[in-house]
Amino acid sequence: MGETNWSEFELIDTFFNRHEIGLPREIITGIGDDAAVIRSDKKTLLLITNDLMIEDIHYRTSWMPPFDLARKLVRINVSDIAAMGGQPTFGLLSIGLPSPLAENWLQAFSQGLSQELDAFGITLIGGDTSQSPGPIIAA
Repeated sequence: MGETNWSEFELIDTFFNRHEIGLPREIITGIGDDAAVIRSDKKTLLLITNDLMIEDIHYRTSWMPPFDLARKLVRINVSDIAAMGGQPTFGLLSIGLPSPLAENWLQAFSQGLSQELDAFGITLIGGDTSQSPGPIIAA
């Protein structure tokens, strides 16, 4: 097969969408919307989202300092939950960072993240950290 420039929705439809066939009945809304909707119990629905930011694609370090990057990362994910009528409660942070990376970059990112999570009443409950060979990647 040759190479193709795929749009986000073409990728989802072609390779990742199971078209709701065989999904557990707890999944109300799956892939392709702002957030997944999962029935937790008879009265509770959970909204789950995961937007990411990639250096030199979604932002450039020359015009977005780490403090603002962290704040934007929280806001784009909060926006997805709000678009579905939900209220964010918990968050995960996955981040790939080049090495070495200045401690002041990490400090500013951490401060922006904490400030924004606190503003929305979100508790950070986990995620993943990894080394990246190039750009900073955060979700």
